[in-house]
Amino acid sequence: MALTVGAVVTLIVPLLVAPVHVASAGAGGPAYPLATTPVATSIDLGHLGGKSSGATAVDGSVVVGSSRTADDEYHAFAVDLADAEPEMIDLGTVDGAQSSDAVDVSGSIVVGDSLVDNVPHGFVYDLADVDPAMRDIGSLGGGWTRVRAVDGSLVVGVSRTAAGESHAFVYDLAAEVPAMQDLGALGADTSAATHVDGSIVAGWYAAEFEGPGCNVNDLSFRAFAYDLAAEEPRMIELGTLGGCESSPTGLSGSVIVGWSSGHAFAYDLAAEEPAMQDLGVLPGRAYSEAADVDDDVVVGWSEPTGPTDPSAFVYDLAAPAPAMRELGKTWGAKTRATGIDGDIVLQSFRVRRQGDHAFVHDLAGDGSRPIGLGTWRGSEAADIDGDLVVGRSWRRGHYRATAWDLRQTRRPVLAFKRLTQRAVGENTGKVRIRVTRTGALDRAVTVRFRTRNASAKAGRDYVANSGKLRFGRGVKRRSITVRILDDRRGEGAEHLLVTLSKPRKRAVLGTPSWTQVWIRPSDR
Repeated sequence: MALTVGAVVTLIVPLLVAPVHVASAGAGGPAYPLATTPVATSIDLGHLGGKSSGATAVDGSVVVGSSRTADDEYHAFAVDLADAEPEMIDLGTVDGAQSSDAVDVSGSIVVGDSLVDNVPHGFVYDLADVDPAMRDIGSLGGGWTRVRAVDGSLVVGVSRTAAGESHAFVYDLAAEVPAMQDLGALGADTSAATHVDGSIVAGWYAAEFEGPGCNVNDLSFRAFAYDLAAEEPRMIELGTLGGCESSPTGLSGSVIVGWSSGHAFAYDLAAEEPAMQDLGVLPGRAYSEAADVDDDVVVGWSEPTGPTDPSAFVYDLAAPAPAMRELGKTWGAKTRATGIDGDIVLQSFRVRRQGDHAFVHDLAGDGSRPIGLGTWRGSEAADIDGDLVVGRSWRRGHYRATAWDLRQTRRPVLAFKRLTQRAVGENTGKVRIRVTRTGALDRAVTVRFRTRNASAKAGRDYVANSGKLRFGRGVKRRSITVRILDDRRGEGAEHLLVTLSKPRKRAVLGTPSWTQVWIRPSDR
C-alpha cells in the first residue's frame, strides 16, 4: 500500500479506530464481527532528484532526513505530512558545503551537519521562519562541529576547541545572543553530548582509566549527565557496572539508559541516591544493551555472548517487581528493540538470507501479531512519534525515505499465517501456504500472489506460480500451492519467497505480507 505524500490525507480517514461490533449480513443472513486489526500504511516520502533517500527523525508531523540530489550530492530535507499537499523540501547546505544531513527535529527546528571541504559544520534550520535558511552555529574555536540532538531550543553535540580538543556543547537558540557553551570533559580531552531532554544533557567522555577491563594507554568511554537547570551546573560521571566503560543510548526526563560491562543500565538522576542500576539479562543470556527509554519503560536486546542470537526485551522501571521481559521472537526471527514511544516499540528482525526488516510491537496489545513495516525487500525504522514511524524501505533498486502511519482498521486484512513455512524435501511434490483474513467478513475480497526467486530458482527448484486469490463472503482462510521440483542434484538448503500485493474491495495487507518456503538439503 505504498502511497505518495500527496495521498496521505485522503487515506487516513477510513483507518480510524472503531469499536468492535456486529454487522448484519442482510435479512436472514449471518452476522460477521468487525474486530479492528492493527496495520501500517506506508507513505513514500520521495527524493530530491537522486532516487535514494532516508528519514532519520520525526516530531509531530514533521519528518527529516537526507536525500541524494540530481547533482549526486546529499542534502537535508524536511516533509510536513500535515500539509494539504506534503512535499519534500530541500534544506540546502551551509555556504560552500558539498552536502548536508538532518539528524533531528523538534517543533519547527531542524538540526544536522553540513560538510565544507569534508569538515563538518553543525546547522540549524527553522521551518517557521518567513525566509528560512540553513544557519551555521559555529564551533568552540577549532573549526568543526557535529550536532547530535535537539529538544525545544537546546541543540547538543560535539565541537573542536581552540586547543584542539573535542568537547560536548549545548547551544540555546532562545538565548538573547545564542552562543555555543562548552560543557567540558571532566579533565579529559574528549567528550560528546548525544541526548537532550528538557534541561538534562547526556553523553560520554573518554580518558585513560585504571581498573578491571581497562586497557593501559588506551582511551575508554564513560557516560555523563549535565543538568543545565542546576544551581551549579556541572558534568557528572555516571560510573560503570564494575567494568571500565559505559555509554548512554537513551534519555527520558531524568532517566538515562545505556550499556556498561556487557549489561543494560538505567540511571535516575531524580532518585534520592542516584546510582547505576544493572538491568541484568534475559534467562540463558550473558549480554544485554538498552536502546531507548520512555516514561520509565526501557527497551533493548539481550544475547548469549554477542551479536549471534539477539532477543528484544522490555523493562518497566516503575513496576512493583521490575524484571527484564522478552518481547518474543517474530515467527522465529532474531529481534532487537531499537526505540519506544508510549506503548509502541520499534523492533528490527533478521530473517535468514533476507536481511533486516522493521516492525512495531504494541505493549498494550496481546503481541500475537506485530505490525510489519516495509516489504520483503527490507526496511529500517529510525524514529517514532505517536502513530508515525519513519525510516527507509527498499523500492525499485533504491532505499527511499518512508513514513508508516500506524492505525487500527475494520477493513478486511489479508496476510500469511507465518513468516517462514515448514521446510520441505525435494520429493515433497508441493507445499500449501495458508493465507488468513481478519477484520470485516461481509464482502468478497481478492489479493494478488506471486512466487519469487531467492536461493531457490524457478524452473530448477520449483514451479513459478502467480495469480489472484479470492476470499468469498465470510471466508477466513485460503491456500496457495507451490510445486517443488526434484532436480536430482546434491545441494544445500534453498528457499523461495511468496508475496502478496494489490488487495481489492477495500481490503488491506496485514503482517506478514510475504513468506519464505525452505527446501531441505538434497540427500544426493
